Amino acid sequence: AGFTMGWILLRLPLSTAAGPTALFDEEIVSSLFEDASRAVVEINVERPTLHSGETMFSGSGFLVDSNGHIVTNHHVLDGAGDITVVLFDGRILSATKLGTSPADDLALLRIDPDEVGELGPLPLADSDKVKPGQMAIAIGSPFRQVNSVSVGVVSGIGRAQQSVLRRPIPNLIQTDAALNPGNSG
Repeated sequence: AGFTMGWILLRLPLSTAAGPTALFDEEIVSSLFEDASRAVVEINVERPTLHSGETMFSGSGFLVDSNGHIVTNHHVLDGAGDITVVLFDGRILSATKLGTSPADDLALLRIDPDEVGELGPLPLADSDKVKPGQMAIAIGSPFRQVNSVSVGVVSGIGRAQQSVLRRPIPNLIQTDAALNPGNSG
């Protein structure tokens, strides 16, 4: 009787779902990517190095208004010479560094506002409303692959990290979405 009962239980499906459960809603991710990716840019900077002269480095950023302002990280622009921005459609534009805050690892760039056109900036949201377990989507240019997307969850809130100046940066949001070199910004 025990063998028969075990055999029957093993043959019953553990779930009544027709297929595997998705980890996230693909339609939502695709829609968010479609809406947001036009405002995400790849930032390429030339930095002098001690041994090989000028070397190219890259990161990501995003448009915050229709005047051509782009937010990125200070460490993306640190020591930068010439700065160019690659838009979602492949256009390459010259950018001007307006300012950086090493203590906050933030930087602001500007491109020609006439080139922004219908791109549409990304709206900033209230980070106080973020909760662990919510979906997190990262759009950037890791390894110079423009507009790559990765999905994860918010792993934690209220995290702290030290800036390059050893100043604490509090209230960071931690995610397990894949972030690779070039996603910064």
